[in-house]
Amino acid sequence: MYATKQSITAPCPDCGYELRLGPNPQKYEKLTCPECWAYLEIVSLNPLKLAWENIDENEEAGFDWAGEDNDEDDVTGSNS
Repeated sequence: MYATKQSITAPCPDCGYELRLGPNPQKYEKLTCPECWAYLEIVSLNPLKLAWENIDENEEAGFDWAGEDNDEDDVTGSNS
């Protein structure tokens, strides 16, 4: 972790990329590593620590499973 006047950085726990967190990171703030696309969360401020975010499978990548339309890909073979 490196502190500057303008931002604080911390390494991605997956790939090591130095993420810029801004001047005032907040605990439980969620972010995505631009290098490896890991979904991360700030779990501690002192010391600053990032960890992988626990994502519900239905919420992964912002996909709305409830709104999915499966009518076109009917695998049952029925034509109703």
